[in-house]
Amino acid sequence: KVVCPYFFNEFVSKKGSKSLLNLSLFCKIIEEMKNYKNLKFFCGKIGGITYYKYLLQYFFPEHEIKILKENINCSIYKIAKDSQCFEIGFYKDVENISPSASFSSILGKYIREIIMASIRKSLKIEEPISGYRDLKTKNSIKKIDFTRFKKNCVIRIS
Repeated sequence: KVVCPYFFNEFVSKKGSKSLLNLSLFCKIIEEMKNYKNLKFFCGKIGGITYYKYLLQYFFPEHEIKILKENINCSIYKIAKDSQCFEIGFYKDVENISPSASFSSILGKYIREIIMASIRKSLKIEEPISGYRDLKTKNSIKKIDFTRFKKNCVIRIS
């Protein structure tokens, strides 16, 4: 899932949490899978959260949620409804636990670089910038003409 800055800003201003946005997107991916029976989902720990059951109940209100393990390194749950069930785990350093998560991380970074190149081109920024809060990015943002579009479509608030 790719989240544009405008949606990010709207979500965070209403819900107050980047962590909740991340979890909602993990859950949206799971919901989009038509048959998730017996699948295991490997997710990175989100913002230092250890206990996810109450949050998962929000996203899967009609499901039974069983805690399999909860600690600083991993929090694993079995989620079931009717004949469908799946396991979701939130792991510290998930890339070291799951080859799929490691590949997803690399792919996500690559997609981000493609999007950043597109943003730089659209904003007419000549030099490569990271898009993070480094000095080079901050100086480039100061030069942008925001009369063509809204600032919150380009810049995250947090």
